[in-house]
Amino acid sequence: MRARAAATLVCLALVGSVAWLHRGQRSRARLPSRRRLAENRTTLRDFPVGTRGRWEHTAAGFVFYDRAEEPVLRLRTPPVQRAPRSHTHHHKFNAACLVRADPMGVLAGARGGWGVLGFRNDEFEPLAVLTFVTRDPARKKLAPGAVGAKLGRVEGYMRREAALFRDFARVINAINATAGPARVLDIGANHGLFALFAALRGARVAAVEAQATLASVVKVATLANGVDVDVFHNAILDVPAVVEIAELGASNDLNEGGTASLGAPREAPMAQVRTASVDLVASEVFGAAPVDFLKIDVEGVEIPALRASLGLLGRGGVREGSVEFGPARRWEDSEKHGIAGANPAAAVDVLRRIGAAGYDTYVTYGGKEGCVPALNATGGLAREAFVRENQLAVVKRSLAHQCIPSV
Repeated sequence: MRARAAATLVCLALVGSVAWLHRGQRSRARLPSRRRLAENRTTLRDFPVGTRGRWEHTAAGFVFYDRAEEPVLRLRTPPVQRAPRSHTHHHKFNAACLVRADPMGVLAGARGGWGVLGFRNDEFEPLAVLTFVTRDPARKKLAPGAVGAKLGRVEGYMRREAALFRDFARVINAINATAGPARVLDIGANHGLFALFAALRGARVAAVEAQATLASVVKVATLANGVDVDVFHNAILDVPAVVEIAELGASNDLNEGGTASLGAPREAPMAQVRTASVDLVASEVFGAAPVDFLKIDVEGVEIPALRASLGLLGRGGVREGSVEFGPARRWEDSEKHGIAGANPAAAVDVLRRIGAAGYDTYVTYGGKEGCVPALNATGGLAREAFVRENQLAVVKRSLAHQCIPSV
């Protein structure tokens, strides 16, 4: 009898527990959807294209808010070991020259915007992109215009560079289908658009950005997209040195990515950055394996950056590359502001050395119809390099490419 009573009590307790759980589930189901997303979301890419909001750095990590000021994502970035001082940095490149992006250290107290940006005609999957706005504690609330203007500029850049995104996709898809994952090296990462694009397509990616703030923004953006990328805060040059660049925040934030250059006029605040070679970064991340796609966009300093790639190219360590190239007047401006060997004669020399390493080079603009050899019939620099900004296609001689007439 006592056993039957005990069993009855246990059954009643279980029924009561199930009813309590059911009520709890109904209660949780009535919570605002934004709150549930804040608890469960792991990436910003789940939001529709056009969604925008703001982010801020806190002691615990990075918090992302939607336009209704509801938190939608929290990220804790891993700590980064500070790079030791290199006693040999002025003599040779070594691993101590490399500085990994440090979001928790560099972005302390910072705030900015985020948005999910799409490609024209939905050609590719969208990207969640971050921008930096301020470290000023007096600016408690970011105006929508401060966020929207920067995201608008980034979105415009995405659309202008559609051909380069297609090149990335072509190479990555081909390598992933045969010997993947593809290895991609993004020099001059800016807001990380190409690094994000490649990583989301399954590539192993290393990115280099000379501005400390922007390098850290790129690192946080990779995590907010659910991918991991090796991001370095370095300037790519052909000589070991510590150089200066206008840091993000100077001139009302106009020095953001595309307008900041080692070869630009000096202005306050300037920040120091260690140089590294392309070969050094590739060896650190990929070891002896070749790079399938090399992208260089360093705002008028591409000739020294190409010289910094000769070690990698010399051993056939790049399958294909694309370099923002010209116009020549930008190289001359860089030389005026202290970057040696950035001029048309230096361009001819480095292109000849790249050719001797087994690569063809083409100045490209406007698709297949706008492809000319980078060196003309007399061995001089192609006229197009003097009149417009182009892409320089660097292609291993055994490979097919849209600029090769037989393709």
